[in-house]
Amino acid sequence: MKKTSILIAALFAVAMMFVGAGCSDGDKNELQGMKNEILGIVAPSNTWCSKDITYSKADDASKSAALHVSFYYTDTAIPKGTGDEGPKEAIPAGITILITLKDGGSNNLITSLTKSTYIMKSFPKDSDTALDGDSSSTFKGTFEKWAAIYRLSTDLQTNKSTTTPGALRNDTNYTGLNWDEIKENFSWKRLLVNYLSAQL
Repeated sequence: MKKTSILIAALFAVAMMFVGAGCSDGDKNELQGMKNEILGIVAPSNTWCSKDITYSKADDASKSAALHVSFYYTDTAIPKGTGDEGPKEAIPAGITILITLKDGGSNNLITSLTKSTYIMKSFPKDSDTALDGDSSSTFKGTFEKWAAIYRLSTDLQTNKSTTTPGALRNDTNYTGLNWDEIKENFSWKRLLVNYLSAQL
């Protein structure tokens, strides 16, 4: 029963954050305080929080891929690394999502993703960023949204590391994929839908 109550509260929080409910700053602060009190979970910064997600296309649920997804939130930008441990790419302040193929998984859905490539996208905390290459659906990587995402999953709360993931380190042969290489088979919006639905 307690788990159900926490899930309902977290889903409500996510809905409020994603739809921009038009609350005043005072209302938002009060809502945030209520969520913290109810959930008692503090989302970390500068920490890679990971989980495996089954990703499926909206138009064909029978096709799916097992992905390893890591979320990262930082209040200050992280420059591109110069040492072996990376990161290979600069990370702006906000939410960054890194995706690799799950070990032993199939790449039949995201055909460009192999065991030596990764997909990465950052959502800066101070600007609306297009989810899928156009401005019809945007996402701002605020701490409040990160906290809501984090609180929904015990996997994220358990699987944490401050070490740069292997795929993003300068000492590995992983390469990143750009939007044109994945857009036919992948949607960031769909990934968020898959993530949220997996928590129910």
